[in-house]
Amino acid sequence: MSSSSLFNILFFILTYHSNGGKATGNCIWNGETRIHCDLNILDFRRNSSDVPQEASKVIEELIVDCSDALYFESQLRSDHFGELNKLSSLQIHNCKVHVLPPRSFVSLIELRELVIHTHNADMSGLSMDPDYESLVGLEALQTLDLSFNNIQTFPSGLLAPLKSIRLFNASFNNITNIKDLGLVSGDIPSLESLILRGNSIADFPSGSLSALQGLLSLDLSQNELKMISADAFQGLSTLKTLDLSGNALISLPQHVFRPLSTLESLSLGNNSLSTLPKKLLSPL
Repeated sequence: MSSSSLFNILFFILTYHSNGGKATGNCIWNGETRIHCDLNILDFRRNSSDVPQEASKVIEELIVDCSDALYFESQLRSDHFGELNKLSSLQIHNCKVHVLPPRSFVSLIELRELVIHTHNADMSGLSMDPDYESLVGLEALQTLDLSFNNIQTFPSGLLAPLKSIRLFNASFNNITNIKDLGLVSGDIPSLESLILRGNSIADFPSGSLSALQGLLSLDLSQNELKMISADAFQGLSTLKTLDLSGNALISLPQHVFRPLSTLESLSLGNNSLSTLPKKLLSPL
């Protein structure tokens, strides 16, 4: 074993034993409704990442942090956190998950917030691939944050089970086309905020987001957009905030914002726009 590997193992052991609170396995619990688990990896053979049995009946918030010093792939199984059916918030950080299996969280019927930040790009470009049924059962979910996962495409209908979703954050992945979000008409009428910051989106076809007729906020900043089609925002009549800053836009169609009659905030900074059409903002 190399000296660096030995140091990593010793560091993990010392860090774990120095934590206060009540510990079972690698989870720290103080008898309240929140629990924090520090793990090497998520293991599909172990239940709920070593949450103490007495805690599983009461906890409402679970935070799982995998080691960012040891690069091993984590694996989730279907219904991985099944016995924690009172969870309202689940956060998973730095666990190098390649596949979200079908019905990953199916028993978490009270879950309101799901955050998964794998930072997969740190591990030789590993991507995260959600199964199209991975979010089945999450009808109460309001916030879905899948940032920093190196996701290249979302399967069609992935968000359909999320009947209460308000915010979807897919920032800092590897999406190149709006159509790669897999949105289907009628899937998520409740969605109000869509954040796509820091991807590689270069293509924004006409009506790509027309399924999101209740959308209030759209963040497309820090992408690679050079042009936007005249009908790109068709169907987004309720949009109030639009951020297109930090792209490579060189021009905008004169009537591109015509469907956005309720728009209150527009960000176009850090682009390559030399001039703007005279009537560009007239519908606003």
